[in-house]
Amino acid sequence: MPLKVIQFWSYSTGDNTLLERVLEGKKRAIVSRLHSQRPGTIDPRHFIVGEEAMVQDAQQRLRGRIRVTDIYQAAFAAIPEKLWQAEGCCDAEHLQAVMRHGWPDELLDDDYVFMAMHFDLVEVIGD
Repeated sequence: MPLKVIQFWSYSTGDNTLLERVLEGKKRAIVSRLHSQRPGTIDPRHFIVGEEAMVQDAQQRLRGRIRVTDIYQAAFAAIPEKLWQAEGCCDAEHLQAVMRHGWPDELLDDDYVFMAMHFDLVEVIGD
């Protein structure tokens, strides 16, 4: 069975910043809305722990392969240390600020629940 193909979206079209952080090993997790998924976003509910996926850049070129290591729900007011570290943030408040910037249309109060998916970089393809 072919591997799923995913893309790490940055704030602007054609931007590979998040992908570059993944390929450098600096980003090892992704957060996702529990509800109201937007087309093209990574939805952890479609993955299982141990599954591998190909990663493509904004130009749809395959750039790497990841393996899912953990999937869980988390509350905005109680972001676990392992998540903010895997996201490459300096603390939970930093990740909260990143989420507010990325999801300006969401009401991110203390009770807001989101999905988290951790992964390992298995392979870098190309550059």
